[in-house]
Amino acid sequence: MGGAIDRLLKGRGMILVSTGFSESLNLRQRLEGFLGYVHRETRIDVLEVGYHEGIAEQALANLEAMIDDHPHFDAFVALDFMSGAASILVWKAMGLNRYALTFGLMPEISEAIVNGQITLAVSLDEERWGELIVQQLLKASRHEEIPAYIDTGISLVGGEAVK
Repeated sequence: MGGAIDRLLKGRGMILVSTGFSESLNLRQRLEGFLGYVHRETRIDVLEVGYHEGIAEQALANLEAMIDDHPHFDAFVALDFMSGAASILVWKAMGLNRYALTFGLMPEISEAIVNGQITLAVSLDEERWGELIVQQLLKASRHEEIPAYIDTGISLVGGEAVK
């Protein structure tokens, strides 16, 4: 995500960031990694980081407040699906024409990419997760070894894949 926003903004600009649970280890690590890259490798200013704590209405309210407080921002980065989904509504309602990046390629995100509300999504091949879970459960039922981790890969969707 850091590399994608770096390429879109050509290394400089102002962004807003939203994420979910402040106490979630994986989301904290994602945020730290993203901010580390941005601070180390770019001249992009992070204007604000918002947490919605898993509440959809809070994600929406936070984003609207961040935009009101920083109307001059260049891009929005959603580090979780709920923040990305909130940005779709805000982009539609406000008619915004700014970059919006998110994690998770759910159907509503795919549609928002086509419609121009989302610029780019980082996909972890989410559409395969259900199948993979069932496969692992079947292995467990047969007392077969289950891997501790399954790497589904990472791909960028939209934004002309930000080359």
